[in-house]
Amino acid sequence: MKKINRNTRQRGFSLLELMIVLAILGIVLSLMLPSSISGTSKASALLKMKTADALKTCVLNVHSNLGWGSNVLANPNYNSGNDALDMCVGGDVAIVAAQQNNFNRTTVSGLSDMVQITTAPTNGGKGAYKVGSSVMSLSTSQPSGKISVEYSQTADAEVCELLAKFEAYSGTCDLSSADTSGTIQHTASSGGVSTLKIIRKMGV
Repeated sequence: MKKINRNTRQRGFSLLELMIVLAILGIVLSLMLPSSISGTSKASALLKMKTADALKTCVLNVHSNLGWGSNVLANPNYNSGNDALDMCVGGDVAIVAAQQNNFNRTTVSGLSDMVQITTAPTNGGKGAYKVGSSVMSLSTSQPSGKISVEYSQTADAEVCELLAKFEAYSGTCDLSSADTSGTIQHTASSGGVSTLKIIRKMGV
């Protein structure tokens, strides 16, 4: 009968084997990380576009239904100091008393899930809003027949995502110079971020 040696010890991993395993894990992680970052940038960029579109829809619904004209910054139907962003996100507080009964709260729904209110608007006081890590505001200069939405501190990767998708931008994405034409505009990049400006046509 074969004798079993109970003193036999199990051999562990050698230092070389552990180093090989760690090297393989490092390679796998390095391949996965850029894809993960790219996916996050794309989702954040598209959220900014979706929010700009929702704001445009809100303004069209309210202004067209009530005949409030196209001014989204200093409209006589907003309290002095408020703008269309306050109306669409903050709601009633931005509307003059004479229009309160006409203002339909259901026409401004949808933005609250996308926009974070960091400072609530008051009667005559603008609110402060964020989408992701970017501060959202209406541009101080609005192009005729369009609405211009700004997002400060937008990562370059997000701007490049939108340029590729909506401006057919190809090749290396260079944001070293400001671009003030087209649907997707931006300031010159500084420290990997810039101010993104999305222009949407106010019409069907």
